[in-house]
Amino acid sequence: MKVLAFDTADEFCTLVLAEGGKRVDHRSVKSGREQAKILAPLTQEFLGKHQLAVSGIDRLAICIGPGSFTGLRVGMAFARGLSLAANKPLYGFDHFICTQEALRRAGSAVNPVLVLRASGRDELFAREAGPGFSQSKPFLATSGMLAEILDEAEVPFFTGNGGTALLADYPEFLADEIKIQPEEIAFSAALLAEKEKNLLPPPLPLYLREADVTFPHAS
Repeated sequence: MKVLAFDTADEFCTLVLAEGGKRVDHRSVKSGREQAKILAPLTQEFLGKHQLAVSGIDRLAICIGPGSFTGLRVGMAFARGLSLAANKPLYGFDHFICTQEALRRAGSAVNPVLVLRASGRDELFAREAGPGFSQSKPFLATSGMLAEILDEAEVPFFTGNGGTALLADYPEFLADEIKIQPEEIAFSAALLAEKEKNLLPPPLPLYLREADVTFPHAS
């Protein structure tokens, strides 16, 4: 089974092609806020490299957040368009679940790990992974609050793209960072989609708060 997975929820546009539980190839390009310009040609180039059309893909997968509102919206619209045009099922998995899967592959899921996701504001999205993953819930917290959690609780490890903000505020922080490359998160989505036995409802983005929107002033 061939699965094409996308992740556009942060500063990278990441694509992964997986087949039979193995990663065939990946492409990760730093996009900033240019996902709308980059994603379509990047996908065309990526599939062309493997002499594939979307019709040759069995399933599509996408990471649904939390993350950049714009990135999530662009990626979701693009993946849905491909799914409808090629009549291929689209599966969505949040970044916490995908990170848990990546930690499991790396043998790091035996310890509590705090997964941190950049939010574009002062607060970070967070959720505990590892042994307590099924009982944990995502939450919003400042770097200071997260530093206290990591210092006081038995969660000595952290991972995720929000770690950069935490270390910028607390450069002498003692907790250990587990680095996971962007393609590993998208590969998790591909693996989870391949394992899924049921046809799921169309995925929706995971927003843990309202987007920043500036409305025009009434004249």
